[in-house]
Amino acid sequence: MQILMRRKEIESANILHVEVGTNGPQGGDAGHGSRSYLKLTDKGGTAWKISIRDEQGERRTYDQPLEVEIILGGDAELDTFLQALKFAVETLEQLGSAAISLKEVDL
Repeated sequence: MQILMRRKEIESANILHVEVGTNGPQGGDAGHGSRSYLKLTDKGGTAWKISIRDEQGERRTYDQPLEVEIILGGDAELDTFLQALKFAVETLEQLGSAAISLKEVDL
């Protein structure tokens, strides 16, 4: 199964490499639909913690992981993942702008 991929390395005080791709939509569920992929890799100085909860409710937390990979199967999963990422980006941009404005007012 071929997935169209894009990669980018983003540098600031840390370096984060992102790989993302999909072959969707394909017109089906996980068995016959698309595959979508997101991987974030710490290439230096990224301060992060990853927490995962399994079906039994057990949580595993990893400090300073090397990489995080998410693979989704199905067209609906591609759609809901896109909506979730858009919501996350919009929220972080809004809250980040609000924090900057508050800092400017407080000074």
